[in-house]
Amino acid sequence: IAVVPRGIMSGNPGYAAAPKRQRRRRPRDAEDGSAFPRVVTSRPRGADQVREVAVVPAEAMDIDAGTSANAPTGGVDGSYLSDTRFDQCAVSPLSLQGIKDAGYERLTRVQEATLPVILQGKDVLAKAKTGTGKTVAFLLPAVELLSTLPRSTSINLLVMLPTRELAYQVAVEARKLLKYHSSLGVQVVIGGTKLSQEQRSMRSTPCQILVATPGRLIDHLQNTPGFSARIKGVKVLVLDEADRLLDMGFRRDIEKIIAFIPKERQTLLFSATVPAEVSLFLMSPLCT
Repeated sequence: IAVVPRGIMSGNPGYAAAPKRQRRRRPRDAEDGSAFPRVVTSRPRGADQVREVAVVPAEAMDIDAGTSANAPTGGVDGSYLSDTRFDQCAVSPLSLQGIKDAGYERLTRVQEATLPVILQGKDVLAKAKTGTGKTVAFLLPAVELLSTLPRSTSINLLVMLPTRELAYQVAVEARKLLKYHSSLGVQVVIGGTKLSQEQRSMRSTPCQILVATPGRLIDHLQNTPGFSARIKGVKVLVLDEADRLLDMGFRRDIEKIIAFIPKERQTLLFSATVPAEVSLFLMSPLCT
């Protein structure tokens, strides 16, 4: 467990306000992304509680990204899978049926490490490469939460990724999990498509899950009537491929977007590496 100041990882209500700005020390072993920061502490001003973030060093496994890491067959080495089955997890029958139809039987080790923590509502920083099953690791518990919320036009899960291709892949996985959750829907907003087309789609079909690139999200915040109000319903924020998001220069856009969404949320970061930039970004008081 790592303790960080309330900032980008601000989420569940009841946590302390942001502390005074303190001198930041570079996390040990962070230069090459080979390890997580060990423990980062900050004592909030006038508060007894600090924000807890579960740092999950899920093993980054080299799996072909084009092959489902969950499939019981399909050429995936069994060492990439855990012994835990999805039907042993605390998920709803509707989600389990969707998982079964997708051909998923056993959790990957990344999913086994993160799923229980995310289901508890904790913020998570997980080190996991593309192709390790991380998409299901953050989508499944989010779907479980969304299925308990009253119907509304709000966006409840926001997933940000660095590229259009990754956004499409996440949306495909989301639709598998939502197969039997008829009241829930997923939309993709990315550069290279007409803004007006995305606007019509978000008006006409359910959009509790929004998968997006940061630049296009800024476009909607500036040009889509009512969009800023809709993302105020975000309960879970996911930054997938967090190291690439920052490396590709999206930091300012991400900061602007986070300013529009509630601080009372769950935040999940998945990153192939955890360099100093990601660690310092976690500790920055962006939302105070």
